[in-house]
Amino acid sequence: MLGKHYPNVWLNMCWMYVITIAGSRQILGEWIDLVPAERILGFGSDVGYPEFIYGHLVMARPCLADVPAEKVERDFLSKETALDLARMMPRDNPTELYRLSR
Repeated sequence: MLGKHYPNVWLNMCWMYVITIAGSRQILGEWIDLVPAERILGFGSDVGYPEFIYGHLVMARPCLADVPAEKVERDFLSKETALDLARMMPRDNPTELYRLSR
């Protein structure tokens, strides 16, 4: 609820995929329903080795693709919105939050 009501709160999926894939899918689905899309960080990793970051990304990608796709299939999201989410969560939102140049 903090992410829903406070504009300075961002929800971060960092480590979620490593802890539980099934839980990541459930949480991400709920966040998409409840929280403004521009405040969801769909991927993050704070490990020190590039191989581990890549491993986290390999785990995250199917979840970031499948959860919005399931919402499209159930007619909860439009295809365009799902594609926007797939771009925003792992790339656009962190770029905005951390004020990175594109």
